[in-house]
Amino acid sequence: MSNPTLTREQAIDMAGKAGITDKVVFIGLRSKASVYGENDAYTDTLGLLTPDGYTEYKLNTLPTKWTPGMACLVPGTYKFRQGLHGMHHLSLDAPKDKAAYDWLLAHPGQDHPDPVYRLTYWAYREVPPMTVIRNGEEGTHTDSAAAPFWIDLHHGGLNTTSSEACQTVPIAIWKQVRTSGFAAMDKYGQKEIIYHLELVD
Repeated sequence: MSNPTLTREQAIDMAGKAGITDKVVFIGLRSKASVYGENDAYTDTLGLLTPDGYTEYKLNTLPTKWTPGMACLVPGTYKFRQGLHGMHHLSLDAPKDKAAYDWLLAHPGQDHPDPVYRLTYWAYREVPPMTVIRNGEEGTHTDSAAAPFWIDLHHGGLNTTSSEACQTVPIAIWKQVRTSGFAAMDKYGQKEIIYHLELVD
């Protein structure tokens, strides 16, 4: 199965029909052939739409394993912000971890030079609300700022998509996805970036 794709004109039309007016937008294309279930391949597409152009990357929008209770993001329009993914790997009471955290905050968009801290890195963090379905449960579930799901856009592992409802891109292209998106957000003064996820043929 090939990754779905859009032309720039189609991406602009899709964003317009969704009522999106932001200059910098992520568009997620999930193939109807793979909807709801587990997926350990990058068979979806992430499009970055800006006034300067339109670029597509491989993406995974489904959980790696569809285990009982696992969440899956429902197609819709959401928001991300620049932030640190993997904060649970740090103990801010530990001086070394706190120093690494402070370094990361002082260097937006950069990875910590110590590989010990490779699991905490700049990514796209959820801005609630987001809506999911859960395996084995009826209906949809929507979170809030008080209790976010933390469905982020981040890189997968070397041999797996590494997703528990998060949207993931191959690690080989992660830095390009992060750098291009962050740069576009900064250029056009956007603190948040729309993520519009659609099912496509």
